[in-house]
Amino acid sequence: MSHRLVFALLVLVAWMLGAGMAMACPGCKDALAAMDNAKKTPFDPDPAAAAEMFSWTVLLMLGTMLSILGGFVGSFYWMIRRAAAQTAAREVPAFGPDVEPA
Repeated sequence: MSHRLVFALLVLVAWMLGAGMAMACPGCKDALAAMDNAKKTPFDPDPAAAAEMFSWTVLLMLGTMLSILGGFVGSFYWMIRRAAAQTAAREVPAFGPDVEPA
């Protein structure tokens, strides 16, 4: 096998092994660590810390998505308004006090 193929396979395996850690959110990771320190598991009757952290994490992700979407919508709205104002400023009226109708 060529060296490039071996390197590509090693990178792929390393990427797949690290996917669990890379996809974990910081809030959930902190909550699970706190439960480990308290010798609790997610299946205990009262995992309130994990539930609260999961809720805050969901709200944080929704807020991030909405702020990015709002930024895009706002920028498009601003661009459309600016283009309309520039077009209106360039238009020459067909009739006015100086222009006689044909």
